[in-house]
Amino acid sequence: MKSMSAVSSGRSLQRFFRQLLIVNLGVSCITLSDAQGQEIAGLEEILVTARKREESLQSAPVSVTAFSGEGLAQRSVTSFNSINNHVPNIEVNNGRVDGGGTTAQIFIRGVGQDDYAFPLDPGVGVYLDGVYVSRSSAGDFGFMNIERIEVLRGPQGTLYGKNTIGGAVNVVTRRPTGSNSGHAEAIVGRFDRMDFNAYYDARISDNLSAGIAASTFNRDGIGRSVAGDDLGNQNRDSIRGQLRYQPSNSLDIIMSLDKSRQRQFGPLGSQRAFFDFALAEFYNQELAPAVARRFGLVGDQAVYGPAFVNPMDQTKHRFSGAGTRTRDDNDVWGASLTIDYELGDLALKSITAYREVEFQVVSDADQTPFDIVGRHVEEESEQLSQEFQISGDLLAGRLPFIVGLYAIREEGRNHVAAPILTGIEDILGDIISQETFNSIKSTSYAAFGEFTYNVTSQFGITLGGRINYDKKRFKTHLSRLYSKESVAGPFDVEDSWTEFLPKIGLEYEPTDDITAYVNYSRGYKAGGWNPRTITASTPKSFDPEYLTAYEVGLKTSLFDNRATFNMAAFYSDYKDIQLSAVTMLPDGAPDTTVLNGGKARIYGAEIELNARPTSDLMITAGLGYLNAKYKELDESVMAVGIMPDNKLAQVPELTFNAQATYSLSLSSGAELLFSGDVAHKSKIHRSVQNFPELLTPSYWVFNSRITFVDAADRFEVAAFITNITNELYLVGGVDVRALGFVESYYSRPREWGLSTKVRF
Repeated sequence: MKSMSAVSSGRSLQRFFRQLLIVNLGVSCITLSDAQGQEIAGLEEILVTARKREESLQSAPVSVTAFSGEGLAQRSVTSFNSINNHVPNIEVNNGRVDGGGTTAQIFIRGVGQDDYAFPLDPGVGVYLDGVYVSRSSAGDFGFMNIERIEVLRGPQGTLYGKNTIGGAVNVVTRRPTGSNSGHAEAIVGRFDRMDFNAYYDARISDNLSAGIAASTFNRDGIGRSVAGDDLGNQNRDSIRGQLRYQPSNSLDIIMSLDKSRQRQFGPLGSQRAFFDFALAEFYNQELAPAVARRFGLVGDQAVYGPAFVNPMDQTKHRFSGAGTRTRDDNDVWGASLTIDYELGDLALKSITAYREVEFQVVSDADQTPFDIVGRHVEEESEQLSQEFQISGDLLAGRLPFIVGLYAIREEGRNHVAAPILTGIEDILGDIISQETFNSIKSTSYAAFGEFTYNVTSQFGITLGGRINYDKKRFKTHLSRLYSKESVAGPFDVEDSWTEFLPKIGLEYEPTDDITAYVNYSRGYKAGGWNPRTITASTPKSFDPEYLTAYEVGLKTSLFDNRATFNMAAFYSDYKDIQLSAVTMLPDGAPDTTVLNGGKARIYGAEIELNARPTSDLMITAGLGYLNAKYKELDESVMAVGIMPDNKLAQVPELTFNAQATYSLSLSSGAELLFSGDVAHKSKIHRSVQNFPELLTPSYWVFNSRITFVDAADRFEVAAFITNITNELYLVGGVDVRALGFVESYYSRPREWGLSTKVRF
């Protein structure tokens, strides 16, 4: 129990942050005007590698949002999930909770995948320093020593390959330069937050430098369960080391090693709705009394029913009825070797990488003390990849190009145990509770190229293409959980796919400040087999899905580069959509199916603004619009409750974000930065069947930050508040009405913190 002094101290801190918020919002609302004749510096140029060559964001003829490491810090962004509200037409969540808290399911322009399990693949590719992260279960790594993040919208199949049908996200870390400098940062905050990160860039010799980054994220949970778990806590340690060798101006070699370790409870969830089901009366008579005695339950809570229903976005009560101890453990490590060599007018690049992930997740699906459905998942996978690139300029600079070869091999194994109505095995035998053993071996090979012919100094034509070959071998075995009696399999299935992914682009620059473009591109995601079926049949296969996109865009620099205004509009034909749904078998048992859902059309637009109206004020804003509708559905899809007038899951029609940062110079030479940001999303369906119980209503989120930077830029202190209005909204869930419940998971509540950073 906390002491009275600790409670008093906590209340004082809360009063301080309330006052801080009022001051910050007041400063942010001041109307600022330039002093007459004051010269205002233009916006800083942002360089990106969206087309695998360095170029200005404003001249790159693609739809991309980029953040610097400093920009992420001003938004208090520490991971993919916290970037969710800062990019137009994006939705990021953990998907199915049995993938764990490090799972990053990313949807861009309505395209993605909310299931982490192989043989399913993500619909948006994540790249760490040019290395593809094949498993979304290891996708939400903490942002540590980040130089920039690039979010590419639309299919990126030509340069990035399979599983970028919705887009790609490039995470670029800082390379060591031999500066003999670094930083250390400590963060404390609500829920006993205690984070620390540090980086040092060391010069070893004239041509050898090294960088090492380390971080630890720790905070208590945001809610409790009946079992006593501190749900939603965080406990993750990470380290990354880089060694850079530059023997000459033409050769640059970087070796990188990274590792992270996570040990924590599961996320905060609850039962959102209750339905009567066939075995409820039997369960309450035969099994519920023992559970009630174990937890001391009385009255309505002593039986399996609606007593533990808690839609947190409505009740604001952060409590779970789960009676099972949860677990969310994850270990990831990787190594890469990147070689850049300039040979005259050509640039050669090689990226060799290995990554490995292992996780264990235990969750209580029904979110009650009763043993209705449990999940125990153990998975490990490893990948080995190699990419070669040759880039340069031909025809006296009129034909920039890049060509390359790519190969990746992935192997994975998982064990999923699903105890259902625990205790019933002694009465009816273990005919319900089952377990699966799956393994996957997949290989992918590709040859790609992209050429831009500059017809004139203002007009260019881009042609690109990628030949992609994918092969998967899937093994699965279904057995009784308790008796270990075989139910189905073992099965050993194999398939392969070869696809050509083209791109055609036109770009026009009438002035140095305007870039207009038109793009046609195609993306695809490989097929596979249902990883979760509980039927005794051969694994149900599903085909690849395809997307053809048409995009027109405009990028402008205005008022002597004091503002940029970018916009893009697109239309996508989306077919053979891989839809994953929980359904009910004829005998009443729940089952998960993956089906090719037919066709959809998606159109929309993004608008982004960056402006410096005065030398002290910086404003950014983004607006996204999506209209996604099924055009055609197969009968098998409608049979599981997906109707033609359903909305696509994980697709907000409208997204909006804005940020204002005001810099106040002090007489000492120090600086105060006042920053506030806001985000809005319209309603989002979390299930492909559009169950009303899994609908996220529209919401707004507000954040604020004040930063003090000393005159020498050596020391800074920041105070921040995230989710100021304490908005709780649904971020995911699963409808298992076959067993009487809907499980649900929610956003983090209001949090405050203090950050101290020292540069040396």
